[in-house]
Amino acid sequence: MKIFKRSMAVLLTLVMLFSFVCLGAGAEDVQWKQVSTGYNHSLAVSSSGDLYVWGGNDCGQLGDGLKVDYTETPVKLLEGVKSVSAGYDFSLAVLENGDLYAWGKNATGQLGNGTNMDSYTPVKIMEGVASVSAGKNHAVAVKEDGTLYAWGDNSCGQLGDGASLYCFFPISITSGIKEAYAGAYYTMILDQSNDLWACGWNGYGQVGNGTTDNVSSPVKVLSEVASASAGVTHSLAVLENGDLYAWGDNSNGQYGDGTVTSSSTPVMIEKKVASASAGYGYSLYVDKGGDLYATGNDYFGQLGDGETLTVIEPVKVLSKVDSIEAGWEYSVCLTNNGQWYAWGNISFSGDGEKTTTATEITAEAEQKGSSKIAAVIITVIVVLVILFILYYVYVRHQQAKRKKARDARRNAERQAQQTSYEDN
Repeated sequence: MKIFKRSMAVLLTLVMLFSFVCLGAGAEDVQWKQVSTGYNHSLAVSSSGDLYVWGGNDCGQLGDGLKVDYTETPVKLLEGVKSVSAGYDFSLAVLENGDLYAWGKNATGQLGNGTNMDSYTPVKIMEGVASVSAGKNHAVAVKEDGTLYAWGDNSCGQLGDGASLYCFFPISITSGIKEAYAGAYYTMILDQSNDLWACGWNGYGQVGNGTTDNVSSPVKVLSEVASASAGVTHSLAVLENGDLYAWGDNSNGQYGDGTVTSSSTPVMIEKKVASASAGYGYSLYVDKGGDLYATGNDYFGQLGDGETLTVIEPVKVLSKVDSIEAGWEYSVCLTNNGQWYAWGNISFSGDGEKTTTATEITAEAEQKGSSKIAAVIITVIVVLVILFILYYVYVRHQQAKRKKARDARRNAERQAQQTSYEDN
């Protein structure tokens, strides 16, 4: 009996361990489909549509309702997210149903909720949104019907409405738009004919119209454009044929053409480019083969080449890259297997530590309710099966024990009868 009890204890212990394994199954690293970087925070959307936030939170740009300075690891915030855009110190997210949410700094109305009060949690702004882009203190969104909306800071004409007044709620700018890109204080707009337009601050010629005068209404810059990126003082565009163009400030070699000569009109830089991103004084681009290159200012290690020296010609950083975003002081990218990497000034505690090579950013995926229920059901079934087996073994053991006792008793009776017969 003692052996049976010990066996039962061992088996139940194994069942408990199995249940823990089942409940822990699926706790794998998150796979990412989009990432966006602000001044000191990042937003990342997982392949399942979960939004994770990471980094600085001094203005509530993480949206978790906590007034903590920063978080060192990604924290899950929302579900059912389609795309995101991180502004300087505010955040925007488009849900899969087209609803647009905003949170963080709101001094110039960049949240678009009709106030200038910061928000530490997401607030709903619009419906029917296809895409969104956040600048330093303004934002632009393209609705599903192709209408362009803009709001926030308009001191340089970056909203494109021909005025210079702040807008604390979204206003309609134009129609027939495919995509919009908010730079620091200016905006680039890609229409459905693939013509690229720009407006706003133009102190370095980043609007691309051949002047350095601010523009409050969109002016045409390029045609046959596939995608574009508005930085702080320079701009990039990839044409449909893969040609990369740059314009605006080039004092740090952010064009990557081997010079520091700036241009107020687009200059062809490279061929066979898939995508490009303009940061603060530097550029990132991915070629058709998935190789990532960087050029320009590298003070914070934001080029990712293991150095902190400014370069005026592109240096190769990574391979098998799917998407990129150049920020103010650090860079982020996603590889084609869904991994998220960051480098540059990614120490948000304020200690000034720099990371000059790509560092993987991970988060543990939460197990969905259905997976947990399935694990519990499996565990219960296993427990019932083991209990049945134990009961069966116990019953057979008792039957064998009783049979043995009966046989012993009969043998004893026979022996007693035999002895009595011999005595007589």
